[in-house]
Amino acid sequence: MQTAVFVYAVMWVLFIGPLLGFNIKRVYESQPNGRKKMRWPQLIALFVVAVSITVLLSASLQSTLVSRYEIASERYARVYAEYLAGEIDKDEYIRQSNKLADPGGEENFEKWADAMALSQNGKARFQISDWIIPKYYQDSEWFPDTNVLSENNPVFVVLLFDNGSEQEYFLIRMISDETGANWKVDYAEPATEEQLKQVNYAVPSQKTGKWFTVG
Repeated sequence: MQTAVFVYAVMWVLFIGPLLGFNIKRVYESQPNGRKKMRWPQLIALFVVAVSITVLLSASLQSTLVSRYEIASERYARVYAEYLAGEIDKDEYIRQSNKLADPGGEENFEKWADAMALSQNGKARFQISDWIIPKYYQDSEWFPDTNVLSENNPVFVVLLFDNGSEQEYFLIRMISDETGANWKVDYAEPATEEQLKQVNYAVPSQKTGKWFTVG
């Protein structure tokens, strides 16, 4: 999520910077007495173009944030990491998690809140696995029954959390709407050893895999 925001911020600067640089002088008109007069039509046009670019990039960013399961899973994991790090309390953690979960899901936030102790140093980190396509595990006794809607919907994702003194793996299932966007969590439980063995290929290495840090 932070990477996507950074990319769009850079794009905004690359668009707006040259726009202002090349046109800021043109909004002033030199007068015979040496003073400068504001050219309001040019200023208004410059303002409209800048706002249009900002709105377009903002809309594109919002579309990206809801259409990628990776970003949705990161947002979900970050809320829990913020709770572990002590940045938000239990009630706020549950409130934010509910916003990211499917209304008809089997989410149990109380269980998550009690699954790990709060960090002692105010920091927590997490890893996100590659996606795991549920249709390949429909006959597995170790995975929950899943209604497969399409080739890549829903998906399983394994999350690893580290609070500085202990680690815990969780398995979540994410489902999107008919447009392939608005990913929501509709299943989340601590991952079992059997599940982790079957999807080991998708779980990043703790030594070389990417960690997201909160706090």
